[in-house]
Formats: sequence, structure tokens, C-alpha cells
Amino acid sequence: MSCLSNIREATPEDLPQIRVLLGCSTVDLTDPGHHHALVLDDDSGHICAIALVTIADNRGHLERLAIADQCAGEGIEDRMIAVVEALCTAFGTSTIDVPYAA
Repeated sequence: MSCLSNIREATPEDLPQIRVLLGCSTVDLTDPGHHHALVLDDDSGHICAIALVTIADNRGHLERLAIADQCAGEGIEDRMIAVVEALCTAFGTSTIDVPYAA
């Protein structure tokens, strides 16, 4: 399975798949100027990656990043972070917080 399609903003229709991928029941899609949910679909239309981003006070923060197991090793993490950085830059942030996970 390939996860090389376009990264896009999540829609309310994506919420069931997002919740499964993140393993949580709460995802905020209601504040599009400050909270962003970026998703990547695989070639069958299933979400294989999600990045939750908050932009506030001239600062971007990557809240969560999840990659589906079937897409591991495809460079998706770096690609998602690059799009998060581009989004934050487009909104005029001067700093982007990307937490380190070992």
C-alpha cells in the first residue's frame, strides 16, 4: 500500500478514521485559523497520516503526529513535518515547535 498522495486539511467526514489512527475520541476541527488537522490518504482513500497543528501568538506547535503502521518507512514523517512548517510559515509564525519523540 502506498501513502504517497496529497496532504490536505481534514474534513468532518475524516473524523472516524482520525480517531482510530490517533487512538483518541477528541479532535478539534472547529477553529480553522488556529487549529489544523492535516491528513495524508493512501492509494485506497484511507488516512495513513495525521498532523494536528496549533497556530497562536506568532508560534506554530505540532500537537500530534501519527503515521499508520502500513506506511512506516516511507518518509511520511519528514513529509508531514515539512508541510506543517510550510503551513506555519504561510500563517506568519516565527517559531515552530516540533516535539522530539525517541
